[in-house]
Amino acid sequence: MPSRDLVKVFRKFKTYYRERPVEFVKDLIGATPTWQQEELLHGYVKHKQIAVRSGHGTGKDCCASWIILHFLCCWPNARVVATAPTYRQLYDILKSEVVKWLKKSLLKDLFEVQKDKIFVKGFSETWWLRFVSISAKASPEEQAETLAGYHEDNLLAIIDEASGVPDPVFLPIESFLTKENNRVIMISNPTRARGYFYDVFKVPTIAKLWHRLHWDSEESPNVSKQWVERYRKKYGVNHPVYQVRVKGEFPVGGDNVLIPLDWVRQCVEYNFDDIDIDDDRLPVIWGLDVARFGSDQTVLTKVVGPYVQTPFVTYHMDGVDVAEWAAEHIQEDLRRLVGVAIDVTGGIGAGPADLLRRWFKGKIFDVNFAWKAFHPEFYYLLRDELWWRARDACEKIRWSLPDYPELLDELSLPSFKEQSGRIKIQSKDELRSKGFGSPDHADSLVCTRYLERASAVARVVAARRVRRRRKRNWKVA
Repeated sequence: MPSRDLVKVFRKFKTYYRERPVEFVKDLIGATPTWQQEELLHGYVKHKQIAVRSGHGTGKDCCASWIILHFLCCWPNARVVATAPTYRQLYDILKSEVVKWLKKSLLKDLFEVQKDKIFVKGFSETWWLRFVSISAKASPEEQAETLAGYHEDNLLAIIDEASGVPDPVFLPIESFLTKENNRVIMISNPTRARGYFYDVFKVPTIAKLWHRLHWDSEESPNVSKQWVERYRKKYGVNHPVYQVRVKGEFPVGGDNVLIPLDWVRQCVEYNFDDIDIDDDRLPVIWGLDVARFGSDQTVLTKVVGPYVQTPFVTYHMDGVDVAEWAAEHIQEDLRRLVGVAIDVTGGIGAGPADLLRRWFKGKIFDVNFAWKAFHPEFYYLLRDELWWRARDACEKIRWSLPDYPELLDELSLPSFKEQSGRIKIQSKDELRSKGFGSPDHADSLVCTRYLERASAVARVVAARRVRRRRKRNWKVA
């Protein structure tokens, strides 16, 4: 479009596009919103507080980026504050969406992009979008400062993946909305059946303050029917994974879910500030879950310090091929290799384990989930204890997980129950009887918890031996 025509278009920001965000997106950004996205675009100019709970893949971050650009263009000296529970969600997803659509649009020459800020050229201090991180380890008082202190005539807050945002962050919302054109938009997969985002949809006194939208992935033109059908076949329509990821519903009846989805999601690509993933001194542990033939998969997972890597997956290999395939990956980290934990339950993994033991002496460890637990007073079997340790790692953010849907969903698959004071995890046979597949990716990762626990026990035993030797009063004849 010639520059003189572009100037005419910009004059429409106040007179035409301000009340017509859908036309703004079509004309200036060059995108075509779905009916769900149009619902949010229309709603945001009419309501000061909007909350969207959504299934996966509906384009909620995409729509949020359009709203950000619309708000910045249609009001003078507009300011937008965007936040999310993780660095990845804030920068790798939301910011990347804003930058992507800005580059495609007729607006790209108006803005300058920096690491934590995007602003209108010539107005870096007064007309901008800021990305504000939330620290999960910060105190409630520090978390409450995320949205505090912003007071302008034209102000918008975008809270991405709001279901995972700590409750103190929402405390300043009322003071945030002091002016006529101050707005807050929350978008999220509803991963937690508690917290402020949950209350917005479920507590009447809070719900009446918000314009609430619900996007079902089954109804979204952005989501393929094949993807929906795959989740339906794998989990069933009543499982929390399907309800959250596809239906956009809060998990229900999940009190006995071993690892809630929100615990898993909070660990996705978590950045440990004091631990550098590129530090070559970090120990390496591998976990291997072996499947010979059939529908199950052979999965090999590498853990570097607290950082879990994207799993390697293969199908339909015999024991020798599995061992050779695994060895190719394992040998890359021999210098800092702690060990390889191999699931030998049922005997399928025993052959590859024996071959790998010849090549990596002292580094291969059999893990039989049917063995006695380290703490039999608390757990029925070793499998129960190792899965519970995985639960603990997710709850307390002791590891960083890759954004790998199969692994994340499988970690949330089993339930648990308590019998006679001991923990019992839902077995593979029980999962299969309900139509679920084997959690091969999760089992591969859970195996690594064995080496963590076994090495800790070994250190304790060694320390006790040293103490006993020191206490002995040897007499020389």
